[in-house]
Amino acid sequence: MLLSSKNIGDFLQAFFGVHVSYCILIIIVGISLLPLLFLKSPQDFWWAVVAAMITTTGALILLVIGAGIDFPLCHPVRGENEKSVPTNYFLGLGTLLFSFGGHAAFPTIVNDMKKPSHFARSSIFAFGAAGCMYIPVSVIAYVVYGNSVRDSVINSIQNTGLQQAVNILITLHCLLALTIIFNPLNQEAEELFNVPHS
Repeated sequence: MLLSSKNIGDFLQAFFGVHVSYCILIIIVGISLLPLLFLKSPQDFWWAVVAAMITTTGALILLVIGAGIDFPLCHPVRGENEKSVPTNYFLGLGTLLFSFGGHAAFPTIVNDMKKPSHFARSSIFAFGAAGCMYIPVSVIAYVVYGNSVRDSVINSIQNTGLQQAVNILITLHCLLALTIIFNPLNQEAEELFNVPHS
């Protein structure tokens, strides 16, 4: 919700010159998500997983296009790393593996699978697909921007339209992913309060 609220604030500022308090945006995003968070199990919102994947893929494609457009301008002045720090590789791997806290949803996903014994296969495919999407973008971004990348590669894109399109797609991805991440907590609360599952 935090990243989504930040991106919505950036979008409003970039295109409309409107500044909305970050705290207010978090409340608006939270209230807007409530109907999606009341869905029963991942079987009921499989479409959110597909839509999140499509928005992520679109964002990554736009990032590559933006970096390609920026190459002639940014590559000659990019910063170079003076030394390599091996622990940074492990920090990056941890960020990829535990991004967005999705691991809390794994037990729910296993429980709802037709063949739970295939969970390992599904996990390998999912992390492999994420790696195939994120590694090329990371390499391309490093080649173009070097260590002059700001807090996010998205903010390094020079074209405001492309930058905000990527922000919108990532925001949609995060909002859709939240429905999956919060679902185990919601199911536990339903069980605690004996909510009927009809």
